[in-house]
Amino acid sequence: MTDAIECVYAKGQLIGEFNKSFSPAMISRAYISFFNGVALTLGESILHHPEWENLKGHAFYLFAPIQPKEKLEESE
Repeated sequence: MTDAIECVYAKGQLIGEFNKSFSPAMISRAYISFFNGVALTLGESILHHPEWENLKGHAFYLFAPIQPKEKLEESE
């Protein structure tokens, strides 16, 4: 599972979507750890839990996406 996440992250770095200063392996482990913790905290009803929508946003930011302002600074 972590290999697939590493591959996605590395490809995202190449096309400028993800921060290049982070290791794909580190991001992958952090992502899996986050979801394991969420699953332990919210239990089996995770998809219907009222906090799930907020937590999905946090999961996305673990990938360290490049924000539009950061993209401009990188290209300068």
